[in-house]
Amino acid sequence: MTDPNADPSAHRPIIDRNRCEGKAACVPACPWDALVVAPLPKVERQGLSLRGILKGYAHGWQQAVLVDPSACRGCRMCEAVCPEQAIYFLSDGGR
Repeated sequence: MTDPNADPSAHRPIIDRNRCEGKAACVPACPWDALVVAPLPKVERQGLSLRGILKGYAHGWQQAVLVDPSACRGCRMCEAVCPEQAIYFLSDGGR
């Protein structure tokens, strides 16, 4: 876990659109209300793998969305509770 008072620009959660099923475990886990589950816009559906398209369709395109990047403090609670392991942080240097 990172320092909750850390500079929020140093830690940005990335949501893997090919994995997210919109189960919303991340939403209540975020102490700063930076995440919601909402329909994934059509423009963000471009480039998904076949797996991502099938998951999106099956779940009504509902996915986690970082609605307030500046609110995120990099606590990684969202990452810890995600059942699909669809959330990671840029500070990890990628997957």
